[in-house]
Amino acid sequence: MKRKPSARRAKLPPEVQNGSLFLLCGSFDLVQNIKDGKNHPPQIKTMERLESHEVSDMRGVYYNLDRQFHLAENGDPAAVELLYYTALKSTRLLEILAWKNPQLLLPYSHLSLVWPGLIGNKAKTIKDNEGLIKRLEQGKDCPLKGTFNLDSPATLQAMNLLSWLRNNEKELTLPPLSPESWEYWFKIGWARLLWATQGRPEENELLKDIGDNQGKTKTNDMGLKKVGSTLKSNIRDRIKGAIRSSFKTLTKYWKKV
Repeated sequence: MKRKPSARRAKLPPEVQNGSLFLLCGSFDLVQNIKDGKNHPPQIKTMERLESHEVSDMRGVYYNLDRQFHLAENGDPAAVELLYYTALKSTRLLEILAWKNPQLLLPYSHLSLVWPGLIGNKAKTIKDNEGLIKRLEQGKDCPLKGTFNLDSPATLQAMNLLSWLRNNEKELTLPPLSPESWEYWFKIGWARLLWATQGRPEENELLKDIGDNQGKTKTNDMGLKKVGSTLKSNIRDRIKGAIRSSFKTLTKYWKKV
């Protein structure tokens, strides 16, 4: 009976020896310590820039992430895997760029309240992320100042409204945001929220919770007194009052960007 050759002596298939099998596999990069400039691969210089149609195609991929999330949320394993690896790859490349050439990212990091990063429970990962925040001077010129509670549902909804309004400022012909104009901005944002909820925010579970929580206090920013009634109009008013109050806080020290 012939003995099987040990793995140590076994010959590799021809397609491995000539590398043709690797053409069917994903890309392979050597691991590098991205903090150590000596280990960075040399930059390949190019004057090439994205064509307009390429930008459109890539934006299509960006907006398609919402569909991936929707499918992942509903249990599609392929969508979950794709969403994970897309985030992992993007964040990793952004991190490499931040360590190699942070100047390219400062216009974004200075204005950002948060920054995408790879998290982990190892001391080195935590230390690297702290160093990255300092390197990018993250939040240095963030227009959101003052004290606000990120655990508050009303604050999160107000931030979401503010983000949408800023992204559509030109289309909405909004005046520059300031302590004098924030109320008008909020009115436009509230109208958009009503449109998104078919005029019934009190029937949305997330928003209804805001109204219920606000009803536990004696008064809110709109000056509405606590009442025993659970009429939908009262819940709607409390939702509006809570989000309005948070919106006012967020924009109180607004710095033009």
